[in-house]
Amino acid sequence: MAALRTRSTLSLSTFCAILAIGLAGIAGSGWDWRGSVSDEPARAIDGGWARNVILFIGDGMGDSEITIARNYQTGANGRLWMDTLPFTGAYTTYALQESNPARIEYVTDSAASGTGWATGFKTSNGRVSSVAGTGSTVTSYTTILELAQNAGLRTGNVSTAELTDATPAVLVSHINERGCQGPADMADCAPYRKNSVPPGPGSIAEQAVDHMVNVLLGGGRARFKQTITGGSDVGKTVIQSAIGKGYTYVDGAAALRGAGGHHLLGLFSAGNMSRE
Repeated sequence: MAALRTRSTLSLSTFCAILAIGLAGIAGSGWDWRGSVSDEPARAIDGGWARNVILFIGDGMGDSEITIARNYQTGANGRLWMDTLPFTGAYTTYALQESNPARIEYVTDSAASGTGWATGFKTSNGRVSSVAGTGSTVTSYTTILELAQNAGLRTGNVSTAELTDATPAVLVSHINERGCQGPADMADCAPYRKNSVPPGPGSIAEQAVDHMVNVLLGGGRARFKQTITGGSDVGKTVIQSAIGKGYTYVDGAAALRGAGGHHLLGLFSAGNMSRE
């Protein structure tokens, strides 16, 4: 789950404009979403204000999974809450071939698919918001979370998986291989290491903290307990680096309930969290 919050209020039409920037690679020039919806919800967006905008991601979720959930939860003739929403959309999930980005890769992993919805650009499997066909060179596509930060909004990234897993990672990091989740996992991402020459931005865990996202909650504590190999925080764990940057760190429900401050890092499992 990715949350965007303003310091006061956020116009939905303004947020749609931000999304339009990020989705330019998908929509193409001249695309107008207003022509595909009825007048009433369109007016509600153009004249409405939202204090919070929250993007929920069901990893690996599609029409079949929604149908199964509907059948289980409410019966074939029932409706889920999402069925009552005024807008429905879809996007394609093909990837690009790393060896030849002009060609399509039809089977897509979470990193390439997530890069699509987080940045508006297709990439090759395994890449996290970085450019296909560039090898291990440090490259990046701007994410919608980064656009929100640039607009002065408060941001969050919350997951039941490891925070460094591909789906949450596409919002807060850029790297050529999704497996480079912590400082000790960088064998396939040498130019991204903080001790490379020139220094890279670090692993997914390091980048998530360095981006100063206001709220980071999920699993993956083992990645954040790894030791940073370069830069001003060399020798510290990623958790220690986060605390030094002003994060409040919690690792359980009781500590989370009492947590405050402008930046919060919560890691509740060494790996993926239990979904029960």
